[in-house]
Amino acid sequence: EEATAIPRARLPQEDVDHGGAPSACTPQGARAQAPYRLTEPARKRPLGPGMLRTAADFSALADAPRSSSALLGVRHRVDPSRATDPTAPTLRIGIAASRKVGGAVVRNRIRRRLKAIARDLAPHLPAGTDILISVRPDAAAASSDELRASLLACLRRAKLIEVSK
Repeated sequence: EEATAIPRARLPQEDVDHGGAPSACTPQGARAQAPYRLTEPARKRPLGPGMLRTAADFSALADAPRSSSALLGVRHRVDPSRATDPTAPTLRIGIAASRKVGGAVVRNRIRRRLKAIARDLAPHLPAGTDILISVRPDAAAASSDELRASLLACLRRAKLIEVSK
C-alpha cells in the first residue's frame, strides 16, 4: 500500500508566490503605486445656497414676511450677523413640499429644480438671506422656466432682488 504521489503543478518562476511581505518581491528603493482615483480630492461643488436644516431655522421663518404666487409661497428674512461672516453661505433656503404636490419623485424633482434656480439667483440676493419656499400643488405640472419666473416674482415683491432676468 504505497501512496501515490500527486505531482505538483509547475509554475514559471515569475508567477510563484513567495509568501513573504510585499517588500520581499520589490526591488530595493521601489515604492508602492498610488491607488488610482481613490485618493483624489472631492469634487468642488459650485458655490450656492446652503440649506435650512434645523427646526429652529424653520421656526425663525414662521413669522417672517411673505409673498406668494400661484406656484410658490416665499417667507424671507435677512440675518445681519451672517451678512458679515465670510464663511457663512450668502443664501440659505428651505423647501417645504407636502404630499398634496405629488409623490416623492415629483416633490424631489421640484426641490432639485428650485435649488438650481436659487443657486443662479444667490449672487443677486443680500448676504445672510434665509428663504423658505412653500411649493403649491400646481407647481408639479410647471416647467423650470415657470418656477423661475414665479420665484423671481415673489423675490421682487419682497424687495430682495432687482434683477431683470
